[in-house]
Amino acid sequence: MLRREAIRKSIHMLGFTMISLYMHSPYIALSLLVVLLAIYCVSEYIRLRLGINIPVVSKVTSLARREDEPISKPVMAPAYLALGILITLIALPQPANYVGIAVVTLGDGSASIVGRAYGRHRIPCTGKSVEGSLAFFVVSMLGSMLLVQPLIALMASLVGVAVEQAPLPINDNITIPLLTGVVVLIATG
Repeated sequence: MLRREAIRKSIHMLGFTMISLYMHSPYIALSLLVVLLAIYCVSEYIRLRLGINIPVVSKVTSLARREDEPISKPVMAPAYLALGILITLIALPQPANYVGIAVVTLGDGSASIVGRAYGRHRIPCTGKSVEGSLAFFVVSMLGSMLLVQPLIALMASLVGVAVEQAPLPINDNITIPLLTGVVVLIATG
């Protein structure tokens, strides 16, 4: 179970590379995100409607699916993550967009891995682990410090943890980078 979650969240953490790609070529980064998002969504449609697995994409789907998610339903986490990164890159200026992406990819990914491996203390209102939330905070702060001053990274990490805990109606792969990025924009504005 932990191995599967580590692989699943490693895919999640690969989203961090979009920052570097966008720095070098915004057009290529945005185009790649749109193409990957389209391929993934079409592949999921084909998998569910026609029962045909697209080799590489179906493997990603299999790895991205939580153990409690039925295989008969669409696995939306990769699509939500790509969409969250895409919207954040388009909607927010640098470095706010980069920090939002760092927080969701590094923080959320590490929270899940650490929470499943070492999570012993539960947060009453969410059921998530204190240990996972601390990992989210520390790892997202370290990643954000590569992009902004430590105080801004601290604020961004706190916002990311808070958004992850909040029972929002929109998937956290979209809300974390956007809301974190908005706070960074305001703080650096």
